[in-house]
Amino acid sequence: MPTCESDNTADVDQSDFWSSDGIDWDAHRIGWAISGGCAALTVIISAIAIAKHCRSYTVPNEQRQILRILYMPPVYAIISFASYRYFRSYTYYSLVEVAYEAVTISAFLLLIIEYVAATASNHDAENAIARKDKSKLPLPFCCWRYRPTKAYFMYTVKWAVLQYVVVRPLVSIAGIVCEKYKVLCESEGFDFKYANVYLEIVDFVSISMALYGLLVFYGLTKEELKSRRPLAKFLTIKLIVMFTWYQSFVFEALEGRVIHATQYWTETNIANGLNALAICIEMVFFSVAMWWAYSPGEYKKQRSRPTSVWKPLWDSINYSDFAHEIAVSVKFYIDYYRGVPSAHGHGHRTANLGQGPAAPKATFETAFGLQDQQQRGGAADVRGFENAYASDGRQNVRRYDDPDQRTRKPVRGKPQPPPPEPVQSVLNQRVPTSDDHGLYGFFRRSVEPEAQGDDRYLLFDPVDNPPALAKYIGGRSWSAAELRLKSFADLHTLWYVCLRERNLLETQRNLARRMEIPGANAITENQAKKTVQTMVRIKNVMNERRLAYEGAVETVERARAKKAEVEEKKQDEELLALRMAEYEAERARVQEHNSVVAQRRLEVAAAEAAQRQAAREAAEQARRELREAAEASGVQFVEEDTPEDVAAQTGAPSEVQEQQQAPAGKPEPEAATAQDVAMRALFGDKAPPSGP
Repeated sequence: MPTCESDNTADVDQSDFWSSDGIDWDAHRIGWAISGGCAALTVIISAIAIAKHCRSYTVPNEQRQILRILYMPPVYAIISFASYRYFRSYTYYSLVEVAYEAVTISAFLLLIIEYVAATASNHDAENAIARKDKSKLPLPFCCWRYRPTKAYFMYTVKWAVLQYVVVRPLVSIAGIVCEKYKVLCESEGFDFKYANVYLEIVDFVSISMALYGLLVFYGLTKEELKSRRPLAKFLTIKLIVMFTWYQSFVFEALEGRVIHATQYWTETNIANGLNALAICIEMVFFSVAMWWAYSPGEYKKQRSRPTSVWKPLWDSINYSDFAHEIAVSVKFYIDYYRGVPSAHGHGHRTANLGQGPAAPKATFETAFGLQDQQQRGGAADVRGFENAYASDGRQNVRRYDDPDQRTRKPVRGKPQPPPPEPVQSVLNQRVPTSDDHGLYGFFRRSVEPEAQGDDRYLLFDPVDNPPALAKYIGGRSWSAAELRLKSFADLHTLWYVCLRERNLLETQRNLARRMEIPGANAITENQAKKTVQTMVRIKNVMNERRLAYEGAVETVERARAKKAEVEEKKQDEELLALRMAEYEAERARVQEHNSVVAQRRLEVAAAEAAQRQAAREAAEQARRELREAAEASGVQFVEEDTPEDVAAQTGAPSEVQEQQQAPAGKPEPEAATAQDVAMRALFGDKAPPSGP
């Protein structure tokens, strides 16, 4: 394969963002600063949204995919900034950047599958798909129709999208290798001499399959997704891809016309740099849009503790679920090619109306109590049907003599082994029915009035039984009241019996038409109408049970919510009562403490008053003794006023009052003894201190 010239110039700019003279704000450095700032802002916004999801990680199966989608703007912004900064290696960065698009699209498919599964019983998306009818494919294959209830549908949709997460990284790796050896040549356009055109074709086919698979699944489940804003979520992803592709196309078209080369930048370098700069700016707005589209508030629960951020981050970078889904899909197609019965629609699951997780849809084996030796629920053979009827003794069925009808139809031209012998029926008792028709043989009544039991229900043959005996052929359709009394398994069984009945009647009608037997067509048509009427009533009864089950679930949920609300209110009341009791106890303790303090203060005041009274009495006694002594000796006694008397005459506070008004914390003076009072009365302030 020929090589091409490099898109870079021979001269390399050796300058840096910072220089000794400061920043030279040329166009390159301005773009450098803008792209770096926008990339940092995108990372901050996305980190906040991711952290909010991690702290409210209540639905891991959904939020695991949401975190992977929220990584898209920062991944694109960081890689675009690096491709702008190191523009000479732009091709390598762009190939890595586009590879994450595959991860985002695959994560979005698994996310909407989880959304759909949340609306179905047992949280299974296949149970929701089982309610769908045959539909047309979207454009451009709208001429074909598909049946969502087929076993291969979900595997096909998953593989159509998940193959892109395998193909796109491989294409990027191949592109990096080709760029290394200068054979990729993106600037040469779609030239088949270079590798770029082949990689673009593979990538286009792969992403077209992925987007078409998403479109098919969304069109089928848009009613279930109505409340989850799927269009806004998908547009935030697809607009990123669309903007990056279209703007790269526009910048590439401007090369040589508006964009011209410089000394260090070629036209391709400038176009790539403008594209990277535009992506960095756009990712700021897309990060905000994704925060709004994938709002963390949908998963935040009131009164719940924040979850750890490490488990959500590990789940988001652990892609084992992708590998599991891919492996399961590949295994299914291998089984489909090998002709395994479960891969051809016989093992498909359907809604079970709450009768256990993933209950298999009733097949002829489960309906009539047969167990396949190799795999329960596999395809039954004609001989198994006949023996099933005969073993139960409920109907005399005509035997097929053609040995070709005793083998299964070959799958993909491979010879099939002979079918296993059916085992004895596991049904231990008959299903109760009315007297005028049986569960396995209604609408056919024997001519002999003395016939009893199942002998009254014989197969009508237009050859053996002429139309003149049509008046003996009666019976009626099942009423809704009778069907409501049947179990879920009996209704499934009766449904398959009705299907077989319609096939038999159609066979008889064709046989009578070929043999030109008059009147036989009217007989079979009348019985076919009754069969269809019975099937319609079965569907109505099943729908009644489904609605009743959903109503019961809703009622239980409301009752649980109300009970939780009552319990929460009761807990709040108990907590309030506990807090009030604690408050009252604390209040009583404080009041008791205050009363003790007040009583102590009264006791101290009384003791101090008694002490002062005793001091005054002692001083008065001392003065009397001194006066008597002075009178006895003939000395004139001059009585001095006590500090209390001076304070009473002048209005100033006495020494005792000053001590009472002294601030707390100062040591109170010791009470004056009688000797001290007497000495102060004799000598005044010059009285010597008393002591032992």
